[in-house]
Amino acid sequence: MSAQQAHLLDLVLTLMRRVRQGERLAEIQADTLGVDTAQISAAYSWILQHYRPDDLKPDTPRVLHLAERMLISPAAYGYLLTLVHERILDAASLEKVIEKIMFQSLEKAPLDKIKALVAEVVFEKGLSGSETIH
Repeated sequence: MSAQQAHLLDLVLTLMRRVRQGERLAEIQADTLGVDTAQISAAYSWILQHYRPDDLKPDTPRVLHLAERMLISPAAYGYLLTLVHERILDAASLEKVIEKIMFQSLEKAPLDKIKALVAEVVFEKGLSGSETIH
């Protein structure tokens, strides 16, 4: 996962939060977020491809079992739940991230590693072989 993907994931989360607060996606300008047009276009594209406003049924939060709690900090788990709440991660993607953490970590994974794993899962699902993130 590249730093660009991590930045794009943060941008998608920011945009989704602003939309949930009532802003229209088309009204949010790149310069107000401190990003360039290509970055915001990539984030817009991901949101438009994956966000379904009619899919707003509440989910039951995923509870971590003891072994998972040993490897995922409360801050990292809160971050994951935020992504689920904002519909950036679905239940299957959350499970994939948790699975990757369990197989790749021997100690509590720092938030930046969690973000890297999330970006890997989100963007592997969202990009075909011909698309790239610049």
